[in-house]
Amino acid sequence: MKKLLLLTTIALVLLPSCKNGSKYSRLKGKPIPVRTIVVGTDDNSSSRTYIGEIGSEVQLPLAFSLGGKLEELNKQSGQSVKKNEVIARVDDTQAKAMLESAKAVLAQAEDGYKRVKPVYEKGGVSEIKWTEINTDLQKARSMYESSKKRYDDCTLRAALNGVVQINNVEVGQTLAPDQRLGTLLDMDRLTAQFTVPENEVGTFDIGQTVELIIPSLDIETTAKISRKDMISTHLAHTYQVYASLDDKQAMSSLLPGMVCKAKITNVDKKGIVVPSSCVVTQKRGLSVWTLKQGKAQRVYVQISEYVKNGVIVTDGIENGDTVVVQGFQKLFNGANVEILDNTPEN
Repeated sequence: MKKLLLLTTIALVLLPSCKNGSKYSRLKGKPIPVRTIVVGTDDNSSSRTYIGEIGSEVQLPLAFSLGGKLEELNKQSGQSVKKNEVIARVDDTQAKAMLESAKAVLAQAEDGYKRVKPVYEKGGVSEIKWTEINTDLQKARSMYESSKKRYDDCTLRAALNGVVQINNVEVGQTLAPDQRLGTLLDMDRLTAQFTVPENEVGTFDIGQTVELIIPSLDIETTAKISRKDMISTHLAHTYQVYASLDDKQAMSSLLPGMVCKAKITNVDKKGIVVPSSCVVTQKRGLSVWTLKQGKAQRVYVQISEYVKNGVIVTDGIENGDTVVVQGFQKLFNGANVEILDNTPEN
């Protein structure tokens, strides 16, 4: 019994010394190979690419307000037009007859007015009769203007210089009022149009530069944000953004509907950036391994956002700190390290 008690006492005395010896051996053991970087504050840029298409800032619908039988179609899709050039006509027989009738009524009213006016000035016509003559003249003028507009509306003219896109219509076809005949495009005001998610639309500013790539023509150019929709689509909750082109040489080859890629580069706020792979999640939060006086030390950090080269660290490390980016998996506080060539391994 005394021998068993003696052995137990010796074991209890030796146990702490064994633990201390293990820890001492661990700290004084073979250095752990690591790769490191020295961090510093820098401007961090990020870019996003969106798929869109080329369009025109001005797209005017071509239609006859009163409809009618299509008698003349002078342009086909893709053809250029000059301002006021006739694009198409509908049957104007009825409108022309109404105009001639209104013209005759107006001439009669003006003649009566001219004959009665000298007599009225001499007091030979009552005020009631004079008022009636003036009213008839105004009615005749209004009828003439209305008939003239109806007649003019039978001819469709270009409102500006541009290119027409004609729908599938044929001469002889009867068009309904305001039925769309086609579209007039202003080719001097081309835009890149693309959709962006609702959580990103706030990062776009009017006048911001966009890099454009048109894969079909192997064209690279730039554009500037001109406007963005204020109402999202109901299903996708995305917003349409428009970027105006100013490169005349590139615009001469572009056509509405061509697919384009819009690349947006944003300069994020300044901060210390570390590779996201070296940020470790612990119970207390996020941490990285640093070197202090040649020894490994775990430091808990706060990050704000992801950028192109990693994550921005807002708290925990400072400019000039050495951060372990490879080999940190085997580290412990106070570990000896061997700094390898800091060229990352593939």
